[in-house]
Parts: sequence; C-alpha cells; structure tokens
Amino acid sequence: MGQVIGVLLAAATAVAAPVWTPQKSGSTVELRGLAVHDSTRAWATGAEGTVLRTRDGGRSWQKVTIPGGEKLDFRDVEILPNGPVLVLSAGTGDLSRIYRTTDDGKTWTLVHTNPDKDGFYDAMAFWDEKSGVVLGDPVNGRFVTPLTSDGGFTWAPPPPGAMSEAFPGEGAFAASGTCLNALKGTDQGWFVTGGAKSARVFHSQDTVLTAKSNIIQPACGIEFRSVPAEGEEYPREV
Repeated sequence: MGQVIGVLLAAATAVAAPVWTPQKSGSTVELRGLAVHDSTRAWATGAEGTVLRTRDGGRSWQKVTIPGGEKLDFRDVEILPNGPVLVLSAGTGDLSRIYRTTDDGKTWTLVHTNPDKDGFYDAMAFWDEKSGVVLGDPVNGRFVTPLTSDGGFTWAPPPPGAMSEAFPGEGAFAASGTCLNALKGTDQGWFVTGGAKSARVFHSQDTVLTAKSNIIQPACGIEFRSVPAEGEEYPREV
C-alpha cells in the first residue's frame, strides 16, 4: 500500500508541475514590471519607456507609448480591480513618475511626479481600487511613502511620524516592485529593505502605512499568501 501511495503522490506532483513557455515580447530591453488582470490580459514594463500589453494570453504583445515617458525606466505596473492601469518609473527626482490610463493604454495621464530632487521611487501597491501607496528611498532619514485614496489620481505624504528612521545606507530595491506589498482584502502592508547594517521587514496594519520594523538577516524578499486562517502567521521570509 505504501508503494502505491508513493506512486500516486509522485503522479499527482508530476501533474501539478507548471509548464513555463517562453513568449516573444518583441522587445530587447530589460523588463522589470508585470501585472496580470486575467487569463488573457496582462501588462509588462521596463527600460527605455517600454510598456507592453497582451490581450491574448501572451501569444502576442503590443508596445504602448506613453508621451513624455519614452526615456523613463518603468519598474512597476498595477492593474486596479475596476480597470485602470498605473505604471511607475524609477529614477532620481522627477524621473520618478506615475502615469495612469483608463482606456487600455490609448491615452495616459501623468498623475504624479516625485517632488523631491533627491527622492527615488522603488515600488507601488494597491489595497483596492482606491487606496494605494508608493515606496521611495529615504529622504532626510526616512522612507518616503506617498498615499492615494482616489485610485491614483492624487498622491499625498503620510501623516507626520508615520515612518520610523532609516538606517544609514538603507534603501529599497526597484527591481520589479516586489519589495512592497499591500495585502488585498486587509489594511496591512509590508516592505523590505537592504544596504545597511541589517536588512529589515517593515509592517503596517493600516492603509496610511504607519510602519514598524523587524530586523531580519538576511532579507531578500517576501512571499504573500491569501488571508490566513485563524492561527496562521505571515509574512514568510524567502
């Protein structure tokens, strides 16, 4: 019986294993951002103003142009539950921007530009169709976390004292927006840092990202699951 169960488990594992198929994006630049709306529609973003869209599950990708953003490095993209798409560019000062579209990329609106010449945006996340947050590297010793409560049309700084002080040299990583996560269906958020004497995980229990930190050694990223059952714990260090 044990051998039979072992064979059945092996077969089940084999059946469940995902199969990854390379797709032709039509782009040669580095792609950093990815957001999936459903089984057919997704967006990808990257260097040199690159924004790509698929409507057929990735069999073909179309390049979408954002006027004024042709030289930007788009590191993150978010699809809101009610349809709008927002892309975030990373760069020093006004090279960090957020653009928004409501017509599948036909037209774009520049909704936010980093107002601090020394600032640098890393990631963007949304709890729902209204509430979202951007994570930026420290300015004047504290991480920057602009907030929106209207679906990304406007962005404002958090209340004074919402963020604890950063360590010297500490920062986030604008690789693909995964250093920041807003857990859907809750008011909770997390972000991870590096570059200092200790890597840290910051956790907030409200949508103004009033964040407190735990020191984790090392911390490279966070994996989130759906809202846990009573007694379960998260996040999980990866």
